[in-house]
This record gives sequence, C-alpha cells and structure tokens, in this order.
Amino acid sequence: MPPPNLKHLSARIAPRSLFFIYALHGTGGEEKQLNPKYYAAAGGPKQIWEIPEASQTGGITARPKEYERRVIGFFDDALLKRNG
Repeated sequence: MPPPNLKHLSARIAPRSLFFIYALHGTGGEEKQLNPKYYAAAGGPKQIWEIPEASQTGGITARPKEYERRVIGFFDDALLKRNG
C-alpha cells in the first residue's frame, strides 16, 4: 500500500528544517508524484533531492559520498548554524 498523503503534515513542520530525499524507483512511483508535492507544501527552510538511479531506500548505496555530504550538510545547517 502507498503511504498516506503527508502534504498537510509537511505544511505544519515549518519553521523546522525539512529535507526530502527520494528515489525514482520506489513502490508504485509515488515518490516522483508525492515528494515534490510535499516539498511544495512545506514552509522553509527546506531541501529536496531526487536520486534517479536508486531504489526506494537505496540512495545511500547509490551515492554514498554525496549522500553523506548532503545529509551532514543539512544537519550542520539546520542544527549548528541556526543555534550558533
């Protein structure tokens, strides 16, 4: 079953940082359809990253160094710079 629509929740998270990471080859294609909608509904700060060659949870395997760089960068920005 596809996950429930999280568009309403995405809009309520602001002003907390949000990072959507998704793959094109997920379960039923909902990632490509829904994640950009969740991103559009979210307030800022926010980021989105599509990993086209990955499967549903395979982004870290498909691009391990880039995944690490982006996720650590997101947390550095969201947690350290805002509080520093």
